Amino acid sequence: MNSQPGADATTAAPGDIELRFSEAPLARLSGVELQTASGAVIPVSSKGMDKNMLVVIPQHPLKTGSYTVKWHVVTADTHRTQGAFAFTVR
Repeated sequence: MNSQPGADATTAAPGDIELRFSEAPLARLSGVELQTASGAVIPVSSKGMDKNMLVVIPQHPLKTGSYTVKWHVVTADTHRTQGAFAFTVR
């Protein structure tokens, strides 16, 4: 899995978060959760999928601080994968 912003990146507040996978995830069985450093969940909306990419948009602009993205995907072969990564907004 690759992402934008990348794992451990320090960046300006992103307008969206992109996750790219080696196989196409099934949208109805996949999801993304965005959390602040204190564990508060930031609501996101799905921008959709394009082949092997899942894109979500934070419903509010991200403020300076650290964030964790927790994700899970299920692919056509019903294989479930999950993970997490962090990034910092400067």
